[in-house]
Amino acid sequence: MKKTFKKLVAALLVLTLIVVCPGAVNKAKAADNETLVSDTVTIFAGGSKGYSFNVTKDGTLYMDFLTDTKMDLTITYKKTSGTTFSNSAVIKESEWEDAATALGSDEYSGYYVSGLYTNVSAGSYYIQVSPSAQAKITTVVSLGDSTVTPTETPLTMSQSKLTITAGQSHKLSVTGASGSVSWTSSKKSVATVKNGKVTAKKAGKTTITAKSGSKTAKCVVTVKSNVYTRAKASLSSASYGVTAGIYKAYYSKGKLVVKLRLYNNTSYYITKFKKIKIVAKTATGATIANYSVAKNIAMPARTTKDITITIPKSKVKKKTADLRNASMKTDGSYMYRY
Repeated sequence: MKKTFKKLVAALLVLTLIVVCPGAVNKAKAADNETLVSDTVTIFAGGSKGYSFNVTKDGTLYMDFLTDTKMDLTITYKKTSGTTFSNSAVIKESEWEDAATALGSDEYSGYYVSGLYTNVSAGSYYIQVSPSAQAKITTVVSLGDSTVTPTETPLTMSQSKLTITAGQSHKLSVTGASGSVSWTSSKKSVATVKNGKVTAKKAGKTTITAKSGSKTAKCVVTVKSNVYTRAKASLSSASYGVTAGIYKAYYSKGKLVVKLRLYNNTSYYITKFKKIKIVAKTATGATIANYSVAKNIAMPARTTKDITITIPKSKVKKKTADLRNASMKTDGSYMYRY
């Protein structure tokens, strides 16, 4: 591919080459190919440029892209006639190499990624390139003879690691499947999976495996207990005044148990808390509970006191929320004397 590529873009001083294909691909070195598209254009960030072309015979299709700027480049590739398909890929900035070294000539500066190819049948095709940053991009599409059997596309999981709270669920997906996909969990007591949906049961670890034909992909799932926990602050680190900090919260038979530390960092003697208000919300802002209670608690000056407030089941709006990632806030009023 480098030979053909050099012929088509010898006038360019700054080069980058990347190639993407819709499915099974291989690295290749082509000699003289039929050029279907050769164009240079500046594309702004968030913009795109599309090209339509016809393939007149079965062969190996090469799609090469040059740029003067490192960036992520999204490539959409479609066959628009006969047995149609559509696919896309993102070429990452980290995948590029020095152009002069890769192309074997100091004439070139910039960056280069070795070519890929895919075998195609005759028909109409369309490609679209979309850079993440403004760049001058040369697009070269060429067709050569089919000479190599493509490599099978691997099965890839949407993520290889997942941390989730007990009682919550998360959807996994795969790409590169050849037919149906089966899902299994190595430890169902920790988490189960159905059609990619992982449901966390209790704290622990399990491995979710997806299988399609002879291909497999895995995700290690860590399940955490559904408990809100924060470190207790010392009185010396508390701000001046009367404050409260929640350090633990969990569900118990539909009730919400909240443990908090009261701080009297003043010279007053607290005789009573007229109101202690607790507002618990999910990570997305939905209210779990909004509850107020009075407490006959006396606190001398410069002291702390740990207490537990149990919010009744009838006052808990969400009884299966993710407490581990929730937000907890307090407010209130008190009576004091000197």
